[in-house]
Amino acid sequence: MVEGKLLKARVESLSTGDGYRVEIRYGYEFNGKKYEGCQTDLGLLSTPRLNRKHFQTESGAVRYTDEVMEKPKVEVWLDPLNPSQALLNKSFPALFVTVLTGSSMALLAIGVFFIH
Repeated sequence: MVEGKLLKARVESLSTGDGYRVEIRYGYEFNGKKYEGCQTDLGLLSTPRLNRKHFQTESGAVRYTDEVMEKPKVEVWLDPLNPSQALLNKSFPALFVTVLTGSSMALLAIGVFFIH
């Protein structure tokens, strides 16, 4: 983990017309080299496009952007072997854990059923 700095948070209207998203960019330094990132969390499908916060209203997105930019320093979690791979929150999303747990329980139940 290294200390980073928020560079910008930008509100975008979704092309589908059903809401807004906020893209967060941050900068950090590791072993004397500067990097920039936009991945905020592990996400189910960790791509920069899917790691953006989604909002129903523009005012909600703007309010979130203002709150985020109030704290200029952030903790950046990175892969020391590939420091360009970084994120701000290393915990798994609750939805991912719920789906994984439910799937595991279902497979266990099916296995027990077929064994007996």
